[in-house]
Formats: sequence, structure tokens, C-alpha cells
Amino acid sequence: MTSRSEDSRPFDYGQAERLRTYVTERVLAAPDPRAAVGEYIRAMITFQQANSVRLGEQWVQNWEDLATLLTVGQRTGHFREFDARVMALAVEGAIDAVVAHWLDHVELDLGAAAEELETFTLNAIEQR
Repeated sequence: MTSRSEDSRPFDYGQAERLRTYVTERVLAAPDPRAAVGEYIRAMITFQQANSVRLGEQWVQNWEDLATLLTVGQRTGHFREFDARVMALAVEGAIDAVVAHWLDHVELDLGAAAEELETFTLNAIEQR
């Protein structure tokens, strides 16, 4: 079995800008903060899948966009109180780990993994 990491491309800052545009378009089209978080996670994963790239630490350091989205959800009553910075870092780290695993394990269903990560995240942030 071959790994995708052998074929994955190195980090490209132009690609990071394309990713930001791709994710932003999907997040802004979401009807509410809950849906926006799901779109964020799926967009982050599907972009990296489509481009056979792992943005890794270079992108995880840009956690502020997700933290802002989480804060908006808190202010509008969609999400419980938590440290948005810590949660954003945790979610970004999980996205990176899933993509890294997929690059080395071709059998991983990345779509199913994205759904699991979305469910995991929503369970962690929603009001109870």
C-alpha cells in the first residue's frame, strides 16, 4: 500500500490563501454558527484532500479565524461558554492530525473522518 504523503506537495503560502478563500466562502454561506463550524471543518479537510497537501503547523497557527467563529456562536447563544482560543487550537490540531493520517493511510475514508470530527466538535461546543 502506498502512502499519499510520498506524493503530497510541500506547503505553499499561495495555497494557504486559496484555502482561506475556499473556507470563507463556505462559512459565510452557512445559515448559523453551528452550520458554519461544520462547513469550516469540512472545507478545511476537503481542500487538503483535493490538493493532496497537509498545511500542518503553518495553518494551525492561523487559529484566529476559527476562534472568531466560535466566539460569534457564543455571543449568539448557539455555543456554551469556553475558551475559544483553546477550542480553536484543539480543532485545528485534530483537523491536521486527520489529514496527516490520511496521507499515510490510503484506506482512511476522509469524508467519514470529517463527519466524525464535525460531530465531535459540535458535541464539545453546543449548549446543553
